[in-house]
Amino acid sequence: MNIEDRVPEDINKIAPTLAGLEKRNPFVVPENYFENLPGAIQDKISSSNQLPWYETFQQAIAVSRAGLAMLIILLAITAGLFYLDHNRETGRKQLVEQDQRNMEILVEVEEAELVEELIAMNDEHSTDRISESEIENYLIDNHTELNQIMNEL
Repeated sequence: MNIEDRVPEDINKIAPTLAGLEKRNPFVVPENYFENLPGAIQDKISSSNQLPWYETFQQAIAVSRAGLAMLIILLAITAGLFYLDHNRETGRKQLVEQDQRNMEILVEVEEAELVEELIAMNDEHSTDRISESEIENYLIDNHTELNQIMNEL
């Protein structure tokens, strides 16, 4: 016995009321339903979206205000970025010019003048020298070992 032959028998055993129902399609599609459907939908959409003229005007103003606000914000951001970039470029130019001036000054200064200036600066600070006894006292107070000093020198 085949499966298709067993199904009606199983349905009769399990649900005799269901097996007794007539096998027919209870749904009926009206004539030309699918041909007329797009036009009917479009008519409903257009009739539901018709607003009074003053509400349409208010919506247009609201949209244009939002667009105008977005345009102003976009222009402000663009101007700000341009200004910041211009300032950065101006700062770079100033740094380059300062470096060029410093190089010109260094080229003009002779090495002998630099050495003389360093010696003069050292002589000015030589009055601040520490005496040997102060060094000894510092080393004793901080418990510094002689071997440690020799290793570091």
